[in-house]
Amino acid sequence: MLTKGQLQGIAAALIFLMCCTAAGALEREGRSPGGKSRTVNLSENSAGEEETAPPDHRIPVTETQEALLEELQKAMEAGDLEAVGRLMNQEEEILADLFYGSAQGMPCRYEDGALSSQLEGRGLALKGSGLCFYGTFAENGPEGFCRGVRASVLEGPRYDFAEGEWQNGQMNGPGKTGYRYYEGTEGEEVAEVLREGSFENDALNGQFIYESTNGKGETSRWTMKAEMGVLALDERWEYLEDRLEYRLPADDDETHVYVVLESRLEEPSWKNPLAWE
Repeated sequence: MLTKGQLQGIAAALIFLMCCTAAGALEREGRSPGGKSRTVNLSENSAGEEETAPPDHRIPVTETQEALLEELQKAMEAGDLEAVGRLMNQEEEILADLFYGSAQGMPCRYEDGALSSQLEGRGLALKGSGLCFYGTFAENGPEGFCRGVRASVLEGPRYDFAEGEWQNGQMNGPGKTGYRYYEGTEGEEVAEVLREGSFENDALNGQFIYESTNGKGETSRWTMKAEMGVLALDERWEYLEDRLEYRLPADDDETHVYVVLESRLEEPSWKNPLAWE
C-alpha cells in the first residue's frame, strides 16, 4: 500500500505533465502560455527578414528579334529616323510577333541585350508593332530628350516622328514633329512636313515654323503662331469670304500659300502626333 507521501508525489508529477502538455498545445497554436498571441512566420530567415523574390520583368526574345531591336536602338541613338521607319516597315511581321506575342501587347523597353516590361530606365521602348521611342523613361513616360517614330504605309511607305524635350510623358519645351514619305513621291506631291517650335503638354504654343517639301525637293516655309495647339491668326492672314478660308503666303515665296478653312480654325490641330498616352 502506498503511503500518504508517495500519493502526494504521484499527484504532483501528474499535474506537472498536464501543464507541459497544455503549454505545448498553446505553442503549436501560436500563443504563449500567458495567453498572448504571437506570429510565426515560416518564411523568415535567420536575420528575421522575409525572403521575397524580386519581380521578373524579363521578356524572352529570339535571336532574330534581338538583332532587330539592336538595329533599331542604334539607328534611334544616331538620329537616323528614316532607317528606323524603314526597318519597322520592312520587319513588320517580326515586330508584330514580338509585341503582340512575347510582350502580350504591353509596352516594353530594350536595353543592353534584354527586353523588359519595366519601362523606367534608358533605352528603346516599344509602344506598338510600328511605334517606338528612344530616350530615358520615368513612371509617366519619356523624361528629358526623347525621339519617337511611327512607321506606316499610306500613299507610300512613310514615318511620323516627334523629337525634343519631354516631361511627365508629354512634349514640354523645344521640339519638332512631322512626317516623311521616303519612297514614291514625285512632282508637287508633299513628301515631307516639319513643325518646329515650343511645346506645352504635347501642344505647340507660341511661334513655330512649318515647312513642306514636295517630291522635287522644293521646300516652302511659314512662320505661324499657336495657342495650345490652336492656330492663332495675325494681320498677315488674308480672309476670302467667298471661299470661307484664310490664306498665308510662304515666308520666302508668295506664290506658295497655306490655306485653312474657317470651319477648322478652332481645331487643336498643332499637337504632337506621337503622344505617349
